Formats: sequence, structure tokens, C-alpha cells
Amino acid sequence: MSRSLRRGTTKRVGLIGLPLLLVAVAATPTQASPASAPPPGAARAGTTPQAPPWETVRLQRIKLPATVKNAAAPAYSKDGKHLLFFGNIKADPAQNPDPDRGPLHLWVVGTNGKGARCLSCGTEEPLVGEAEQPGLIAPFPDGKRVFYGPYGDPRVLQCAPSVLNCKTATTYKIDTSGTVPAGGVIPPGGAVTTPSFDTGGATSPKLSPDGKYVAWSDFRTDSLLSMMIGKLEFTGDKYQVTDARTLNPAGPASPTDPDPRPWSDSTALFELKSFADNGRSMVYVQVGGTASGNPDLWKVDLKTGKRTRLTAYPEWEEDMAMSPDGRSMYVGIDSQRRHYFDWAGLMPFRGFLDASWVGAAAITQVSSSELRSCIPFASALLPADGDRGGKLVGQVVAPYDGGDIRETSQLHGWPIWSPDSTSVALSTQSLTTLTPASHLLVAHFDRAPSRPQPVASSAPGDWAPAPHATDASAAC
Repeated sequence: MSRSLRRGTTKRVGLIGLPLLLVAVAATPTQASPASAPPPGAARAGTTPQAPPWETVRLQRIKLPATVKNAAAPAYSKDGKHLLFFGNIKADPAQNPDPDRGPLHLWVVGTNGKGARCLSCGTEEPLVGEAEQPGLIAPFPDGKRVFYGPYGDPRVLQCAPSVLNCKTATTYKIDTSGTVPAGGVIPPGGAVTTPSFDTGGATSPKLSPDGKYVAWSDFRTDSLLSMMIGKLEFTGDKYQVTDARTLNPAGPASPTDPDPRPWSDSTALFELKSFADNGRSMVYVQVGGTASGNPDLWKVDLKTGKRTRLTAYPEWEEDMAMSPDGRSMYVGIDSQRRHYFDWAGLMPFRGFLDASWVGAAAITQVSSSELRSCIPFASALLPADGDRGGKLVGQVVAPYDGGDIRETSQLHGWPIWSPDSTSVALSTQSLTTLTPASHLLVAHFDRAPSRPQPVASSAPGDWAPAPHATDASAAC
């Protein structure tokens, strides 16, 4: 695997040639002399002013019943003492009364490894594929419901009397037809004509911390993906998404708009990642606009529409989760200092075609478990305000030290953090079977527990337009 990676990297770097090599050499920091190096075990201060020191990380393996063959994508429950996860169960009536319903069910277990049980077994739940990134999990704040399922078909599981004491479970479908606008042609600047979850893995719908909104990515006409948000309401026999809004930057005002900025900004590649600031903001990955070829994390304030760039290092950074106390940011895909994608982003300039070529690059690089197993990504810890203009290097959370099991990116967003901001639930992948491990993995940080920020409303402001279509005669 390493040999093939080196060959691929050599080809890419070869396209850039000697100038890129000189830039890389010039950017390499001078190594400290042995006399100035800190003693073993001492905390290392950051080289950037006011940079937070790296933290001690303790990795915990949570053993599960022998009937669980794979344990994927864990997320914390609201009490912080349990983990929700997808489990692939061997045929055992004691653990799974309906073994043919697999492959992956929704499970819960205590963080101490006790009380593991299946929540969705026997329900009319969506089948979740057997992979290291099989789907999404997010608990509702009432402790009775879980937003979960595959990326293109999430459901709501309702337990009575509660998720942690689930004696009866019912699943409800989520209907997005209320977000579909009337027919017509696409206006200048582009629009989503048929908002839907069911548009592939990139949709990645996410539940807001207050449980009242759901956000997802969808295909649009003038770019690859549009970021959508809508109200989530229960109608008695299903959940309905209504009042959809788009979160992308505004496109050009007309086909003859002379301002290059909206043409560039609207044709970047966007993909929604997670609610942040306990619901007030949304974080997304963007490639294009002012920084062509550089996959970076951005944040938009849902109330005001203000956008803030969180990462700027010329590498691939996406999939993230902000800690509940607003102090830290987990970055699930981070190739800093690995020279994987810097060939595309070392020379920043405003782009106009990123959605097409970067979308194709992503499909060829990360669209399957096999592809993801061969990529030099690592999860990292950064301050909540990001890498501060590309000046900070994230602390790798679970460095790979050999063996068949490695840590891989989490896609849930905010639910992977413990409510006290001291731990992150991690995903795993076998390098031989490409499926998750049979145990759960949690990273504990050497920090004092803290209180989460108050949950904020995720209602978008008036700046976020509704998806719309115009009458064909009016556009002619």
C-alpha cells in the first residue's frame, strides 16, 4: 500500500517540478538543535504566538459482545455515558431476533462497555451498508429519539420511554417533498429544483442540536452541490422537512453580471459538514472561490450569513466537529504536511471551475472504503477558530502505529464529542476487510470537563434564499 502511494505522489509532484520542490524546501522549518530540544515528556509550546499546547490523548477500546462483528461510526448519547453505533450482528436470537434484517443495526452501549443492546432490531428501519462509514447518527435533545440511517435515507427512531431504556421502538420516514419548488427553468445564478436526501453519499444530512432543523447537500445546476437547511416537523405518521433555504454564497445577478466574484464563489465545490457553535453556525468544506484547488473548512453564521474561513493550509481538510464548549475542533480528514493535495493549493488564485474537476478528483480518491484505506489522511485536533491562516498544524488524535486496524474519519459532526468536551468517539477501519473493527474506539483528552455552550437556534436569517424556479416565459 505504501509503495503504491509513493508512486502516485511522485507522479503528482512531477507535474509541478523543481519550482514546487524549492517552495517546499523553503517552507520547511529549521530543526531545533539537541541542546534546545525539550526533555522527554515535557509539554511542547506552540511556535505560533498564543498557539495552544498539544494535549495528552488516551485511547480507550470498548469491548462489545462476541455477536457484534463490526462496530461502526459511534456517537455520544445526550447523557455522555453511552455511545450509539452501527453494529453488524452475527445470527444469534439472544442479540438479534431478526438476523436477516442486517447488515447494520443501531446499537447503544455504556462508555464502560456494559449494557450493549440493539435498538433497531425488528423495526422497519433502513438497511445500513457494511462499511467503515455506513451512515449517520445524532441524538435528539429529548433523549427519546435518534436521527440515524444511511446518507440518502435517514429516519427517526423513537423509543419509549427513552433511548437508554428502549422497551418499544418505532421508525419514521422523513419526507422532503415539502421543500420541492414549483416547476420551471433555472434562474440566473442557479437553483435546486428537486431538493432531496436521496442523491448519494455526499448529501450527508445532519440534525441540528436543538432537534428542529435538518441540513444536507444537494445537486444544483451551476455548481456541484447546494447546501440546504429546512425545518423538521412530526406530522403524526412521518417527519416532514419544510421551509427549505440554501446556504451557498449568492450567484451572479444575471447572465451578463460583470462582477467575477459571484461567478467564482457560486461555482466552487461545497459540501455541508456539521452544525457548530451549538447550532448557531454551519461548517462546510469549500474548494474554489478565492482559493482554487484548496479543500478548506468554512463557517457560516446561520442568522447573519457571515462567513469565516477556518483552515487555509494548502492541503485537504474536511469532516469536522466542534466541541460543545466551543474550544476545540476535530478535523476528520487532514493531510497537513503529507504532500497529498498541496500540488493543487500551493498557489492560491480565484477559481471558476473547481466544482467540476475537484468533484471528479474526490470521487476518484475517497468515494469507497478501498480508496479511503490507501489515503494518508489522519484525524487532528485544532482550536475552534481553525489553523489561523495555515500557521497551525493539527495534533493527530490517533497516530497509526501498525497493525490491521486504523482510525478513520468520522462524519457525524457534533455528536462525536462528549457533552463535557473531554472525549471524541472515533471510527475505525480494517486494512484487510475494509470494514470497521469489532470494538469501539474513544479518544480522551487530558483536560478538565467543561460545560457546553447553550443550545442556539439554527433558524436561518433572511439572507438565505429559498430554492426556487422561474416561469419559462419570464426567463426567455
